[in-house]
Amino acid sequence: MKKITSDIFLCLKRKFTKYKLKTFFIFLYLMGASCLLAQVKWAPKGAKWYYTRPYYNAQQATDNFGDCVVFKSLGDTLIIGQHAIALEVRYCSGDSISTEIVKQSGDTLFYLNHNKFYPLYNFSAKVGDTITVHLGWFEPVKACLFRYDSVNGFKYKITDIDSVDISGQWLKRQTVNSLSRDWSFCDNNPPDKYIIEKLGSLTYFFGKYSNFIPEENITLLRCYTDSTIVYHNPRWTSTCDLVGIKKINIPDSPAKIHRDGNNTLSVQLYRSEKSVKLYIYDISGRVLDYQMLKKKKTFIPIQNLKNGIYLLKIVTETNSQTYKFIKQ
Repeated sequence: MKKITSDIFLCLKRKFTKYKLKTFFIFLYLMGASCLLAQVKWAPKGAKWYYTRPYYNAQQATDNFGDCVVFKSLGDTLIIGQHAIALEVRYCSGDSISTEIVKQSGDTLFYLNHNKFYPLYNFSAKVGDTITVHLGWFEPVKACLFRYDSVNGFKYKITDIDSVDISGQWLKRQTVNSLSRDWSFCDNNPPDKYIIEKLGSLTYFFGKYSNFIPEENITLLRCYTDSTIVYHNPRWTSTCDLVGIKKINIPDSPAKIHRDGNNTLSVQLYRSEKSVKLYIYDISGRVLDYQMLKKKKTFIPIQNLKNGIYLLKIVTETNSQTYKFIKQ
């Protein structure tokens, strides 16, 4: 009798143990699946992004003499029958720019433009994938601070994927290259070709016009904050909301530019200045030459430039002016 009872007990124990193990593994599987399917929440209410926007005619695109633009998440909203998130966009100095709308679906963040949602970021993409935001002509939203009616195309390619630790959270990071001539997330500095979960592009949330000269467009994500993470771009060494000085608009041009043949420019300053800087950019905004002008008239050799369109910028203590020239 004792043996029979013991055998029954062992059998029940085995079955119970097997059941517990099976349940445990099912639990682990579901937990693993839920972790794999977990999505990074974009734009939680109160999240803020700060971007540098140098004033037009500021001294440099990377200094502290410009304004900044701040995005703030207002939280969930319903628009054109879809659940979305409202972003308030304004200058750090206080003036309102616009309210923009984004929505998240899985690992993709869409933005609203003329009552249609377009895929802005896609973190399910793999290395080599192309993200097409706009195929042809489109009008950027007000927050892009674009001065013209429309621009042709917006797409980019994922060239690398890794992760970065921000406030103890590992977030996916994509390295991207522009495939559009006009609109992109890219800057001339390699660190700015990153897109990070929750933060977006390290240049500007909605991208930027590639052919702007540097002082005309937003150039850098300074900081991002929400209730769980804080990111301060190492390229920005000041406070996130630094506004900078007011821009100075003086109608008089600081200099007169002459062509002396096809290989030389002459720069004639109209008045004496303590500090005069000269920059030459290609049409994409890349700096090709920089020098301090110490004479009222200076000759600038351009024989090493390839044929094409270039921008010459003169910056004084009180004003600056950009001139276009063609090398043939």
